[in-house]
Amino acid sequence: MNLIFDQTYTDLEGALPAIRTALRAAWPSTHSSEANSSDAASSLPEADASPEQPPRRTRHYVQLVVHEWVANLTRHATFADPPRISVRVLLNQDAAQCEITDNSRGFDLNSVLSTMGAHAAPFPESGMGLRIIDACTNDVSYRRASALHHRFTASVPYDHNPWMNVLF
Repeated sequence: MNLIFDQTYTDLEGALPAIRTALRAAWPSTHSSEANSSDAASSLPEADASPEQPPRRTRHYVQLVVHEWVANLTRHATFADPPRISVRVLLNQDAAQCEITDNSRGFDLNSVLSTMGAHAAPFPESGMGLRIIDACTNDVSYRRASALHHRFTASVPYDHNPWMNVLF
């Protein structure tokens, strides 16, 4: 596995902008058109994927998954003092792996995901983050990593296309 991102944050207010900037810098554009493009993820080119440079679509999904998880933590989690979030992104031959470790109280992700579908509003104003994460990933978990930490892990395969999994 190739580690491309490994940062720890204690300032929850500044974490999301810092993560967004750092993840973009971790994957420099390979084409000049890519640097200036704001196309939707569905139109992103998939050619020339490698462990050093996954497909553009995968990079977009990784950024989205990390953003949504950290946003949910900063909005809903009860943290120890001081709060701490560590974000790692690793690449292998066919997928990007996201690992986010925090010192919150945690929750049962599988229970929340299994009950969300039954209570979904057609176009909710909030509450879509976990659904987006579930749609963009092939494998996701959130478990106790130690007595004081929980770890979120997610796999985003390079050939993953979540459009059929989105609920709206």
